[in-house]
Amino acid sequence: MNSIAGGVEEICENLRRKEKADHIMEEWKGVARVIDRIFFWVCSIVVISACIAMFSRRDEYYGHHVPTGLHAAASSSGSH
Repeated sequence: MNSIAGGVEEICENLRRKEKADHIMEEWKGVARVIDRIFFWVCSIVVISACIAMFSRRDEYYGHHVPTGLHAAASSSGSH
């Protein structure tokens, strides 16, 4: 009878440990989701800012006209 009670107690203890481990794992998954979301927004802001910076400074590099190579290609394709 003691061996049966000991076996049942061992099974209950294993279930408690598993439930505790599952709970800890779920907490870490939540932390990972939050960190993932933070990095997503940081990366999105950096990419959007870089695009805005590149397009807003475009005139500094090219002036207020289309670059010569692009202008020549555009006019030659339009004449056909």
